[in-house]
Amino acid sequence: MASFWIKLIFVIFLATVSSCGHHSTKENNPRVLRIAIPIEPESLNPLYITSADMVAVFDNVYDSLLIYDAKGMLTPNLAESWISSDENRCYEVVIQENISFHNGEQLSGEDVVHSFLLHAKYSSKYADIVSVEQISPHRIRFVFKEPNSDFPNLLATTWIFSRIESDQPKSGTGAYQFGKYDAGRLLQLERFDGSFHHKEKLSFFEEVEFLIIKETPSILMGLRSGTIDMSAQMDPTVIDSYMNQQLHIIKGPQNLTNLMAFNNQRAPFDNILVRRAINHAIDKERLIQFLVNGDGVRLDTGMSVVLDNFYNHALNNFYEYNPSKARSMLENLGYSTSNPLTFTVHVPSNYPMHMRSAEIIANQLADINVYMHIEPVEWAVWLSEIYQGRKYQATIVGLAGKLSAYQQLVRFSERAQVNLTNFSHEEFELSLQRAMVASDLNDQIIALHQAQYILADQANSVFLMDPSLAIVTKRHLQGVEMYPTRTFRVRNYYLSE
Repeated sequence: MASFWIKLIFVIFLATVSSCGHHSTKENNPRVLRIAIPIEPESLNPLYITSADMVAVFDNVYDSLLIYDAKGMLTPNLAESWISSDENRCYEVVIQENISFHNGEQLSGEDVVHSFLLHAKYSSKYADIVSVEQISPHRIRFVFKEPNSDFPNLLATTWIFSRIESDQPKSGTGAYQFGKYDAGRLLQLERFDGSFHHKEKLSFFEEVEFLIIKETPSILMGLRSGTIDMSAQMDPTVIDSYMNQQLHIIKGPQNLTNLMAFNNQRAPFDNILVRRAINHAIDKERLIQFLVNGDGVRLDTGMSVVLDNFYNHALNNFYEYNPSKARSMLENLGYSTSNPLTFTVHVPSNYPMHMRSAEIIANQLADINVYMHIEPVEWAVWLSEIYQGRKYQATIVGLAGKLSAYQQLVRFSERAQVNLTNFSHEEFELSLQRAMVASDLNDQIIALHQAQYILADQANSVFLMDPSLAIVTKRHLQGVEMYPTRTFRVRNYYLSE
């Protein structure tokens, strides 16, 4: 409670100083953008930054070779081109010339090689790279042992550092550079006028203050009073009529796959007919309405819809809500009022949405004489016993979205480090393999669509929804878009008159 009042006083203090912040010039007072974020940075060393919120913040400081657009498609960034060969076992990347780091050094292929080798010391994501070498000042070659069509997604999520800073990187090539960090209050970035992002024109805001405010009431007060310009993680259910009238609201799915996962190797869900019957018995639209006031997107396969071109939209409503059909299917399997289907669902107790989902689903299943016992478990127990140990019949969880469709789907594969659903299907594995060797994007999409179809047809789980998040900004703040992952493209933001 003390923390809440401290934050409240901080927001009130901002109200006394913010009225002149936006429209003044750099010679007088800089244009300052204030964005509310809910967490502290785990480190100021980018090698230790893993949380989605902090990655979004420091994406303004450090650049990757490729970048995602608002539809989840890859486009050039530091790289101007890339090409694969040998069935996606070899990649050559050409980087742009005349790009400056914040420390004044010029970007070269050596910096790219240094960065990938440095990242490999801290993450297993780079373990499949056999070699990385500079073959000319601005051309780099990557070699893999096995085909890897997913590598461009790694190019889009790997920050490039200046090699002269060794394993303590500070300088990026981004539109903004680190200014200061005041623990518990704010993290400040300053515009870097020498960034390649500013070749055509400078970013509107000279400074960005990421205000560390964990309490939703404080954020709401700041948005209403105008002391906060933007919040990117609002629960749509807290947005009131005033906010809808006075602020700009952007809603969209948050790249999260909420599902009731079945253990496909454990009774009763080792029977595909049981899995299909349960899918017909759950009214997803009603669940979405009850849980998030309708602010969610129905899912019918094992990935989020935010990667629009990769999502198999032909699967929409694959299992229509039909409790009569579900009851009939179960009766054909020998279940009845006197011999009902019963099972236990383990739910992480620290997630209210998952607990509410379980209660709604249990009520819907009871209508067809299926009895689902809800077993709340602590998060640590869920991770060890359910997720890793797979000691369960059913569980409800949200799988965090990846920027790669392949990475979202491989979680259901035998090759996954943790195959939560114990799913085993030869054609599914072959579809993922075809996606990895595909040299053409359309062929890759076809293979990934087929993998999604198999997950739906085999009723791997009950795929529920991708709940929405809301970006809330001042009316006059322009250039803000919803991306397939949390990000702040501050260089694109500006104030309209």
